[in-house]
Amino acid sequence: MVDPKAWVVAILYGLLAGFILGRYREEQRAMLGALAASSLIGIVIWMTSPESLAGPSLAVGCGLGFLAMLATRRRVTT
Repeated sequence: MVDPKAWVVAILYGLLAGFILGRYREEQRAMLGALAASSLIGIVIWMTSPESLAGPSLAVGCGLGFLAMLATRRRVTT
């Protein structure tokens, strides 16, 4: 079972990463890719080793970061 404090840390990390990191268009693709890949890795770890803290932390934190970045990224119009 995951400690509630670990959930809070994962959620805060994800939201801060999504809102703050990747503010420039050149960085967005790399950040979105890294967050998506880390989230998928976390899901696999969570499914294969449910007692691990790493799986839920990666899945929730990076998944929220990915969604937050998608929701707030700046689009460049040419």
